Amino acid sequence: MAETFNPWKEFPPSGRGLDEYLKFLELTRDDLAGKKILDIGSGLNQCAEDIKKERLRADVVPFDYFYSLPQHARENLYKNRYDEKDFVKVKEALGRVGGSGLTGELVAGRAEKLPFRDESFDMVICFFSMPLYAESREQAGAFMREVERVLKKGGTARIYPSRYGGKGDIPSTRIEREYADALEHSSVREIRDRDKFKVTIIEKNKEKGNAGGAEGY
Repeated sequence: MAETFNPWKEFPPSGRGLDEYLKFLELTRDDLAGKKILDIGSGLNQCAEDIKKERLRADVVPFDYFYSLPQHARENLYKNRYDEKDFVKVKEALGRVGGSGLTGELVAGRAEKLPFRDESFDMVICFFSMPLYAESREQAGAFMREVERVLKKGGTARIYPSRYGGKGDIPSTRIEREYADALEHSSVREIRDRDKFKVTIIEKNKEKGNAGGAEGY
């Protein structure tokens, strides 16, 4: 029997910063200016902190289920992945996430049940989060419906990657290519068929995954 795939075991929340977000989501600093942005799967919240440090005119709401975990549970996700010296730095980063940080309140919750009102955000960004971690078509579909719900008319969602790469990318994962394709295609098609959003799939690298975006009419 195949090992159950646990995305957090394979990919614990990262500290990816603003430059990485912009590169892979194909955004510029000007694209963020004046926007209220929901960062789903914000992890160690480095992107929002970079935006604050650079004094960009963007209001970022960090959102991650990770924030609901107690400190010891957060640390357990990273144990045995770093040597002692580097793990000290990880613990420092986790400590910053445990407080208010530079960006104010961190919001904990599930991406398929977002605790926000309809049309709350100009932009939703998902960088190595959902639907990458979806465990079923239903969960992926619920996530996409929630993104659609919280986006303002004319808003934009940027997602990277929108699915797993080939089997050779990460040997320890257990997910079939056909299953990953089905997750992406069913959830994206569901939005496109309602004629509310223009859906674009940007081919970045067929071996590494795809970037996807949705723009409201």
